[in-house]
Amino acid sequence: MWNHLGVTTTESHDPDAGATSSDRHSDKATIGVPHPEADGGQAVEPVIYDCTEWSGESRRLFASLLEMAGLGSAWQGTEVTVFSTDVELVDDMVAQVLSTARSAIDPDAPSIVYEIGEWPDALQNEFAAQLTISEVAYIWNADGDIVVNESDEELVEEVIEMLPDAESFDNVDGLEVQGLLNEAFMLADRLSSKPEDSTALEQLARIATELSQVSTPFGFDQRDWETLVANVESAADADAELSHKSRAKAAKSLRGLLRNYI
Repeated sequence: MWNHLGVTTTESHDPDAGATSSDRHSDKATIGVPHPEADGGQAVEPVIYDCTEWSGESRRLFASLLEMAGLGSAWQGTEVTVFSTDVELVDDMVAQVLSTARSAIDPDAPSIVYEIGEWPDALQNEFAAQLTISEVAYIWNADGDIVVNESDEELVEEVIEMLPDAESFDNVDGLEVQGLLNEAFMLADRLSSKPEDSTALEQLARIATELSQVSTPFGFDQRDWETLVANVESAADADAELSHKSRAKAAKSLRGLLRNYI
């Protein structure tokens, strides 16, 4: 993982409140990573936005806004981590999402809870995406499970039957993926100036292998993810007969691509 500058407890951010909760912190320790715009390469602390109570539609809109703005983010279940320097922009996006939000299910109708908390993150996201495609209203509860109206049970069961087996998904979460991308960025930066660095090339090849085994993370278009992984694999190919100049050029191109995701 990232050669980190320090492990910190991330600050939790409640999207519904629209302000940082100074008296409430996540119990997950995550790595403080340098933001591309940080002065002097200093670590910029991550901030977690808990979107558990949002509808799937609202979370998808939020993810799209983050992506369109080019802000570094990493989803883990129903929580998204951003850089603290971007909080003001992200708060504006939260306000935009909340202004269009609507109740995801009928609160007065009988409901059913689907306990999916133990599923791999990628499978949870696929389930939610398929419910949206099937126009089934749902919410995530505080336990990370999906709640639907009882009247939609038959449709939900049809969606579940179409899902792949859990064993076909990896268990790499959003924060781990973000860490791999951060490390790949730093290695690409090293190779762009020192293409003869065999150690950096070996480390990038390891990351390429790990990324190739990851299902498309939440917030990524499948084609974009496949293109990104292919670029990492290409830049890390030690068997390719490239001159130092060509390898440096490939690494520089990869660094530019990765900058969009960190």
